[in-house]
Amino acid sequence: MHPISASQNVGVGASLAVVSIGITSKDEEATIADAIRASVNQRGVDELEVLVVVAGADRTIERAEEAASKDPRVRVFVEAQPRGKPAAINTILREGRGSIIVLTDGDAMLAQGAVEAILEAFRQRDVGAATGHPVPTSAAAPFMDFVARTSHELFHRIRLTEMAKLGTVSQASGYLLGIRRELLPPLPEGRGLMDDSVISSVIRRQGYRIAYCPNALVSVHFPATVGDFLIQKRRTRRGLARRTSEGGLRARRTPLWELKQALTHSRGLIGPSARELVYVFGFAILTAASWLLAYWDRLAGRGKDDIWRAVPSTKRAFGPP
Repeated sequence: MHPISASQNVGVGASLAVVSIGITSKDEEATIADAIRASVNQRGVDELEVLVVVAGADRTIERAEEAASKDPRVRVFVEAQPRGKPAAINTILREGRGSIIVLTDGDAMLAQGAVEAILEAFRQRDVGAATGHPVPTSAAAPFMDFVARTSHELFHRIRLTEMAKLGTVSQASGYLLGIRRELLPPLPEGRGLMDDSVISSVIRRQGYRIAYCPNALVSVHFPATVGDFLIQKRRTRRGLARRTSEGGLRARRTPLWELKQALTHSRGLIGPSARELVYVFGFAILTAASWLLAYWDRLAGRGKDDIWRAVPSTKRAFGPP
């Protein structure tokens, strides 16, 4: 692939003279410097800027500002009072100069060439968004490592199948998501809102496709403990059950949808060993428990701020590049 120049028309009237990478971050002092470094080192872009939105008042701000002091392309915005990821994305949309906004997280690390692979998808005029391929780092506990690999591989297979059959994916991954800026209005704000689900719905409802870019790799830390898994997935699935205030958009994922996809795409993924069969059973119990907790939160009337908790084991450092 070659760098896309400003002279090439890439649809909906915009060129890629400037690409804005937006990093949203909270409680990520161990990973934010790696996330910024991986972003500024991306090749294949005429002009790149990196916008980092840090919520809270911990050392993440210090680490982000230190990284910004070394590269004028990096700008840091601080929210003294955290308002949720959608609010941080709105800051990126408002402050970014790029016609393409590439969103990622402060606890994720883009592989070299990830942004270039995302931009390649926008050569097609009917692509409104493009999503990358999250790859989990290894977990210390064998069971949680199995859960991480199996979960991510299932969604990889689901997206490949959707692209082959439909030419689009139903839902993008928030770990790496490129968007034509002019297609995305400000998001409704709140911690409990699943921004990737809402963005996917907004793009598809305008008649644009969401492309899956399997070569756009992004490293992520999957929860390393059962407790952290339940914290993260309870929050995620509670957000998926929430109807947003914008046009009644609803996420496609439900417990039955996840079960159907697992049965459809798991062939050859699980080995015949007794240990892996036990792991599958444990994985199923964890998934069911996270959905039950999410629906219990909904029935109990817990608000968006009540259900949000940090996931400590996903905030650990990535190690040397």
